[in-house]
Amino acid sequence: MAQNKQELQVVLSLKDQMTSSLKGAKNELSNFEKTISTVGKALVGAFAISKIASFAQESLKAASDQQLANEKLASAISNVMGARDGDYEALIKQASALQSVTAIADEEITNNQALLATFQLNGQAIQELIPRILDMGAANAKTGELTADLHGATLAIGKAMTSGVGILSRYGVAMTDAQREAFDLANGQDKVRILTEILDDNFKGAAETVGKTFAGRVEQLRNSLGDLKEDIGFAKGVNTYKGCITYKPVAEDLGMMDKFRELKELL
Repeated sequence: MAQNKQELQVVLSLKDQMTSSLKGAKNELSNFEKTISTVGKALVGAFAISKIASFAQESLKAASDQQLANEKLASAISNVMGARDGDYEALIKQASALQSVTAIADEEITNNQALLATFQLNGQAIQELIPRILDMGAANAKTGELTADLHGATLAIGKAMTSGVGILSRYGVAMTDAQREAFDLANGQDKVRILTEILDDNFKGAAETVGKTFAGRVEQLRNSLGDLKEDIGFAKGVNTYKGCITYKPVAEDLGMMDKFRELKELL
């Protein structure tokens, strides 16, 4: 009996030790979970702050790029001898409209409008030529690209207006001898009209066709998000040049939701 009692005491002692150990392990596990939770929240918070800071930087850059493009256009147009009141405002609106149907961001379009203006082309001529330059870029794009070099194409068009259309052959522009002769004899807006006819014969509709593809829709959505970043990045959304408002209200940019829906239908 004494032996059995001793064995029972040993068993009970072991049970107490195991219970104590289990409680200790449970407490340690609970503390570990709390530590992980705290660290996790801290990491999530740090990640969120990092993303917010990154978005803020991107917004400031987007706003800066857009403002720079607008100011370049304003300066270039003011130096054109035949500039008309309203040229700047009309070109800003054109850039925005073309962004919505092509895969090209409005600030890039505006930069190329400004480049054309350095060739002493007024707003009307630029408005006629820019859509054709976008078509040229889309038609000459390499596989996997949405457009070719627009800066180079714009330079070529500007040089063609001042030095002749021969330079355009390297961009795949074909024309008849009659068109070449008519262009050489023309002046002013007639020269613009003939050049747009030549470009249309080669590339008409290419930029909008690319804009309707899945890749083009994705790029349009990216550009809409870029506009939203511009709005956030602008401390003031008004360009002082002639009092022209050159940004889109956030409410208008939220029209990008329509592009989300369009993309969903394509998937």
